[in-house]
Amino acid sequence: MTKTEKNKLILKQLLLNLKEKFDITTDFYDGEGHGYFDFGVTENGVEYMFNLYRTHYTVISTLLKGQKGFERGQELENEIENFIKKEIKRINHDLFIKFGF
Repeated sequence: MTKTEKNKLILKQLLLNLKEKFDITTDFYDGEGHGYFDFGVTENGVEYMFNLYRTHYTVISTLLKGQKGFERGQELENEIENFIKKEIKRINHDLFIKFGF
């Protein structure tokens, strides 16, 4: 298995796990081909939009300081990033057990 194949497996599993953990209401899409996915998480009837960068798995909220919901968007951004870090470790461990790398 190549590094590219491994990264595709990690990304696929990560997106599935994010859907299980968070209420993803705008699905992951890369309409512009800029190397990140746009997605939305709905909480209490409010949708918060984020970008997930596919090369280093960082998440950035699209809300700007001063906009309504900015603080909660930042909190969700941190929650999602922490979840991603844990999941990548777990997925890598599972791949190591399954494939030996």
